[in-house]
Amino acid sequence: MPADEKPCCPECALVIPVHLHQHDRPPTDIQDDEVLYRRFFVKGPTKDWKARGKQDMAKVFQLSNDSYNRSSLSNESDVLFDDTGHYFANAGILSVSIKQIRSAAGTYTLEAQGRIPARILYFNAIHDPMHCNYAHAQLEIWENGTRAPSQPSSMKTVFREMLSDNCKMIRDVTED
Repeated sequence: MPADEKPCCPECALVIPVHLHQHDRPPTDIQDDEVLYRRFFVKGPTKDWKARGKQDMAKVFQLSNDSYNRSSLSNESDVLFDDTGHYFANAGILSVSIKQIRSAAGTYTLEAQGRIPARILYFNAIHDPMHCNYAHAQLEIWENGTRAPSQPSSMKTVFREMLSDNCKMIRDVTED
């Protein structure tokens, strides 16, 4: 094995694929022709999640620890590893195109504390390498030209709807 293909830490050397290790590589710009992968745990076709509404969408797109892998730096199944080496063998895999994420920008009307202000939202992906996952990326919401510091439930709902409208199921959740 070449020196640059050695695992970066002994704790995950046996489980996380070598190509995912950061090896001091810097972040790079995410291009429009890339795809992001993410794992999910809600069984059934995407049309069924949408039909069941906000509850399923909140389970599929849990935004508190929203994490993706870049297609240019990983394989689809690499997203089934977390950063501790745990492998979610039964999780499903979704993909979403960067071009679609970025083109979803627009003016959205969000209910917030009884008011209905119009806001201009822009969605973007940033490369956020982790020690044992160089392919790691995160999605950001920008509001009226600045990064949204927090995401009220109304903004999360819009974000989840944008993701569900633009995601493609690669693999459904499987049974044990």
